[in-house]
Amino acid sequence: MIRSFRPVRECGLTLIELVATITVMGLILVGLSLGFRSILLQYEMDHVRNDITTYANTMVGEITKEMQRADSVFTTSRNGLFEIQFWNDNDISPYLRVYGDKEDGFVVEPSSHRLAQVNLRNSGEMLDSKVRTIRLHSFNIEQNSDVRPKLTDFNKALLKMYFVFQIESNLNYDVNSEIENLYIERHVFLPKYYIKKAA
Repeated sequence: MIRSFRPVRECGLTLIELVATITVMGLILVGLSLGFRSILLQYEMDHVRNDITTYANTMVGEITKEMQRADSVFTTSRNGLFEIQFWNDNDISPYLRVYGDKEDGFVVEPSSHRLAQVNLRNSGEMLDSKVRTIRLHSFNIEQNSDVRPKLTDFNKALLKMYFVFQIESNLNYDVNSEIENLYIERHVFLPKYYIKKAA
């Protein structure tokens, strides 16, 4: 009788197979976690950019309304950033001042004015002082420039406001921080000033 030899089948893995499996799984998990982290950081940065843009658009919209409502508007420089003073004809002092501050964004005086309620959010969700900070880097106002003499009054009544917000991100604590600038520019027409000058 001929006996056939059947090897005994053992259940389980050899040590080499186990090490290979753990290595492959580790590489896959590292790749997935790095990809997920970069997507999450991009989402957070987009969220911060949207917050700054919303804040800037709200402030510019309200400043524009005040500029069009005021009888006269004066601009001066304060700590390297511009200050806007809103005057009525019969007042001996401006009824509203708005000026740029590096850390706080726009500061409104008096603090009881509705514009003072809009604040630059520099802490909270996705904004930690160790990870991301926001600053108002520059705030400038210029009159429109046109060489045509008939447009002199119009040029004085048309102002260009532009400001730059800096987002400083320090996501890798051992590496230098990254700085991203967000530029916003608006043109504002002052109708009361133009009518006064044209009359």
